[in-house]
Amino acid sequence: AFVTDAERALDVAAARLSLLLVVALTGAVYVFKDELDRVLYPDVMFVTPRAEVLPLERQIAAVEAAYPGSRADTIEVETDPTRATSVRIRGGAVPPQRVYVNPHTGAVQGAIGDDSFFRVVLDVHRRLFIGTTGRAVVELVTGWTIVLLLTGLYLWVPRNGSLRGVLLPRVRAKPYTVLRDLHAIAGAVMFPVAITIALTGLVYSLVWGSGYSLASSAPAAAHKSVSKSTAPALPLDEAVAIARAHLPGSSFVDVKLAAKPDDAIVARAKLSESSGPRSQVVLALDRSTGAVLDHQTSENYAALRWWRTTWNYPLHVGSVLGTPTKVIWVGACLVLAALPVTGLWMWWKRRPDGRTGFPRRPDRSVPLWLLGGVAFLGAFLPLVGASVLVILLGEWVATRLRDRRARATEHPTR
Repeated sequence: AFVTDAERALDVAAARLSLLLVVALTGAVYVFKDELDRVLYPDVMFVTPRAEVLPLERQIAAVEAAYPGSRADTIEVETDPTRATSVRIRGGAVPPQRVYVNPHTGAVQGAIGDDSFFRVVLDVHRRLFIGTTGRAVVELVTGWTIVLLLTGLYLWVPRNGSLRGVLLPRVRAKPYTVLRDLHAIAGAVMFPVAITIALTGLVYSLVWGSGYSLASSAPAAAHKSVSKSTAPALPLDEAVAIARAHLPGSSFVDVKLAAKPDDAIVARAKLSESSGPRSQVVLALDRSTGAVLDHQTSENYAALRWWRTTWNYPLHVGSVLGTPTKVIWVGACLVLAALPVTGLWMWWKRRPDGRTGFPRRPDRSVPLWLLGGVAFLGAFLPLVGASVLVILLGEWVATRLRDRRARATEHPTR
């Protein structure tokens, strides 16, 4: 019975270990996406600056000619003269992707699509390559990581006033003690960052994130032009110039092209700062006159939507203060990847001979504050709450079966 229980426990622990390792390590890689993209795709994303710049319509035509059957959906124009123009295309024989064109020569330099390195990393990080099921599994792992971080912090809090094993590892002690100290100290030191990564990651999850999106979403604005559909279209370069005049300090302008004659030109911008909160700015222009029809900024959003569009992503990837915080965030990801390894090793090392080492049912009643805490976490993290109910149901069924076998042994049928 012990061998069977131990094998099952190891299977569950190994599965959780491998999943958290994958999520944490892919997250660590994704932190430096912007920097690594420049290294991985220099010939695609960058150009040699020249004085002459082709009209944006000609650049779009070059991209659509290179990908027959495709249609340009958005165009991203950089203020940096060394950057290529990015055109997102849809339709044709290729999936949606961004194609980069030299703004000076019109030469199509290449594309970064769904099969690019970081798109694959993100798919593994969010979905484990198994779609919706993977998103649910990642959310479950994230929820239990939050629970383990909170309970681990409680166990780390010093109770006898000594700093040994709390802030300073006992390096001359037995290997188990040294590992236990390193496990606890690393987790406690990185707790603020690790819990921030986990909590902000919930916004992109399946159940929790869908609920957040529903609570924070606003009705989509129908941006329509007021000029006649027969009126000549405004040159895109003029539209970009108008957008930049209303969006000072933006590092690029992303323009969604009008698909129908009455659609407006919608420009989105990102402020030039590479750290701090992101600022989403949306500007709708009449497709013919360039008149401003709508001008929205993150500051006008309701609280939940404001958080999602400003602070959540920078806090999740560690770009709040640029490179220094990104390095710290990578360290936290590595600690998150290491904690289940050291935790699994300590459990296996300390388990009593002949038993799994699982805690027995407590002799005294569970305090109300603990029940309240479990109930709160179960409600706040729905998939964690559902998994706790499944565990309790499984324990109840196992107890019933064990009692039935015990009664059958004591009173065998004659």
